[in-house]
Amino acid sequence: MIKETGKGRWKKALLPAGSILLTAIITAAAWYMINGWPIAGNLRQQAEQGKIQKVRITQKEETITITDPEQLRLAAGTAQLLRVSLPGAANEGEILETEYLFTFTDGSTMQIGVSEETILKDSRQYAPGGDKSSPDLFVKITNALFFLK
Repeated sequence: MIKETGKGRWKKALLPAGSILLTAIITAAAWYMINGWPIAGNLRQQAEQGKIQKVRITQKEETITITDPEQLRLAAGTAQLLRVSLPGAANEGEILETEYLFTFTDGSTMQIGVSEETILKDSRQYAPGGDKSSPDLFVKITNALFFLK
């Protein structure tokens, strides 16, 4: 009977693990290409934890500033609808249709906005990912939640 060395056991164990890892990487890449990446990260969670101080929302040259915790959660949730793919080839100096400027309790800010086919975050332009109509949905929800009188 041939005695198996420690190296042989590791090779036998790493082969299936490598296959699983490769499958996970391919699946994640395919998911990203289909669904896009959420640009707003965990804004809703930050709003629930009280880390967002205020949000200035501008739409069609009308601006409001919200500080109410419930309204901050709504704004953060609305921003989380946006999903992006890799940085797009959008025109520079594009006028945003709707823009959110989040101010956090630590003094930092995050700008998220959209124009027809472009999503902007902190002066970087992205092409929409996943559902390509997310910028239009973002504009409509913002209007319904914050600007209808």
